[in-house]
Amino acid sequence: MTDTVSRQTMDNETLPDTWVTTTLGEICARVEKVNPKDEPEQIFTYLDIAAIDNSTQKIVKPKIYSGADAPSRARQLVQAGDVLFSTVRTYLKNIAQVPREYGNQIASTGFTVIRSTPEVADKYLFHLVQTDEFLEPLNAKQRGTSYPAVRDSDVFTQPVALPPLNEQRRIVEKIEELFTKLDAGVRSLKQTQVLLKSYRRSVLKAAVEGELSRKWREAHRDGLEPASELLERILRERREKFVGKKYKEPASPDTSNLPALPDGWEWANLSQFLKEPLRNGHSAKADKDGKVRTLTLTAVTVGDFSEANTKLTGADPNHVSDLWLEPGDIFIERSNTPELVGTAQLYTGERHFAIFPDLLIRARILDGVPASYVELALQSTHARSYFKKSARGISGSMPKISQSTIEAAPIPLPPTQEMKFIVEEVERRLSVVDKLEATVEANLKQAGGLRRSILKRAFSGGLVPQDPDDEPAGALLARIREERQAIERKPRKRRARRDDEAQGRLI
Repeated sequence: MTDTVSRQTMDNETLPDTWVTTTLGEICARVEKVNPKDEPEQIFTYLDIAAIDNSTQKIVKPKIYSGADAPSRARQLVQAGDVLFSTVRTYLKNIAQVPREYGNQIASTGFTVIRSTPEVADKYLFHLVQTDEFLEPLNAKQRGTSYPAVRDSDVFTQPVALPPLNEQRRIVEKIEELFTKLDAGVRSLKQTQVLLKSYRRSVLKAAVEGELSRKWREAHRDGLEPASELLERILRERREKFVGKKYKEPASPDTSNLPALPDGWEWANLSQFLKEPLRNGHSAKADKDGKVRTLTLTAVTVGDFSEANTKLTGADPNHVSDLWLEPGDIFIERSNTPELVGTAQLYTGERHFAIFPDLLIRARILDGVPASYVELALQSTHARSYFKKSARGISGSMPKISQSTIEAAPIPLPPTQEMKFIVEEVERRLSVVDKLEATVEANLKQAGGLRRSILKRAFSGGLVPQDPDDEPAGALLARIREERQAIERKPRKRRARRDDEAQGRLI
């Protein structure tokens, strides 16, 4: 390897003269393989992919096993400072450094264990393997479909840039200084997100309880038609215009456990506002050559009906002709996590833009009630709590709600003019929230980009100044090679038979 070649980064940017490029494996130490079942009564800590919080790159959920119960993948003896690099779905960055309290424990073979040599700072390696320049080539090498993964050899043959040892330490110090400031900003942004979500919930709660429109109602009390009369008119319209094979009068809601409403309001349920029966959608396999665009569940979860949250499917157009989206349709998730099941969103886009999948249920509302008011009522904490309590499921991870549950969803009904005021006031307030949330989200993405930029500069020699007095990295690399050759020249000791008195402990 010539100096000219060795000073080139992976994207052909020139490195400082005191740096070299090598491979990760060439600067790492060997990790001992063990078999915990040789110590059946020994208790040890086991580190697997589930033990890592990949949002913080920290080990948070280690497992405790006896040697007899050890998983078959518990084969790598690790120590403090080792970097655990998950070979499965490398793009998820399941990467962590073993802290002191977990040193000399056992790690899954689902990790490539990256152990530094005395000439390489372990934290330098920890940050290095999180760079886009290190990860993107590995992402392209993943094998398999269910659990796409790379091999240890793929990881260790990755080219890496190696600076002098003192500069490695300066780089780590600077990265952690900048990341500390960046993390503080991210925490502040996430706290703002929480506050905005809380404010959104409080606005919707005040809207359906009548508090949001209280002053308006007091000022217009003499001219308001009671909601009871509005409901009678809505039900007459429903009988006249309901589209269905057989008309069935909707049951009135059970108000025994419902809170009191302001004077002039009335409890109703969603069924009383429907101009046709609820309708489940249709799910078909994705097909890039398909002719029918279909919403994904995400469209309703995040309230974004753009093309990004659709897919082309092989659905038969003749069989889904009555499933095309229409402005004013409300879509409700009949299955999702307990926190999201029953999520509702109003569609206001173009006609026939897409159809909707089976996990969504469509509600079409009579003209007498603004669909936008029904949407906000279904999004309120009262409705969200109702759907969560009513959901049923075996595992509990993806519970479901039925059409009858959705029909019975209680809806507080104000007088017509007050309803219009509430919709306008909610839209006015939440439009401000939407803009603030978009700004926060953009800043969080920018923070992620800044983090990647810091790492890129760090490992191309641009983050900290070079010191001409530092020992060049070429000398470090030569010493690492000499030490490895010396180890390899030593005769290996034969493993003795298991002896209870001589057998070493795993911890």
